[in-house]
Amino acid sequence: MREIRCEIDTEYRGTEALADLAWRWLTEGAVRLEGESFPAVLDSTGQVEESLKKSVPCGPPGSLWGFLSAHIVSRGRVSNRSRVLTRKNLPMLRKWLALDVQLAETAVYWLDDQGMPGGELLRMGVARDESSRAGSGSARRLPNGASGRLPRRA
Repeated sequence: MREIRCEIDTEYRGTEALADLAWRWLTEGAVRLEGESFPAVLDSTGQVEESLKKSVPCGPPGSLWGFLSAHIVSRGRVSNRSRVLTRKNLPMLRKWLALDVQLAETAVYWLDDQGMPGGELLRMGVARDESSRAGSGSARRLPNGASGRLPRRA
């Protein structure tokens, strides 16, 4: 497996511009980096939504599983939101990005023989620079600790 770790700093004007940049990076970028597995996880069946809150199998062993998450600032407090990565839940990410987002991530894993996340295929994020306020500033497309991983190809 090869690993790509990068940070891209970019200026943006307004929450809408950040939401668009982040959406494109987290969806189109994921497809470009991980090819078929990102669209495949969107159409996976048998994924367990409760797996984000409890230690239970996430789905059928050997299948793809992923999550969406966002840390959103509202009234001076940060709330964490997450959903299993499915085509039905993907529009939720777009809604979260339109808010005062500090960090948003997508991730895709292969489930092990117990139905738990095993091999990480992709983990991507967008982090708003802490010194910027909603509406303008800079965005980092991959925060520290997040990586895009590509399977080794012949």
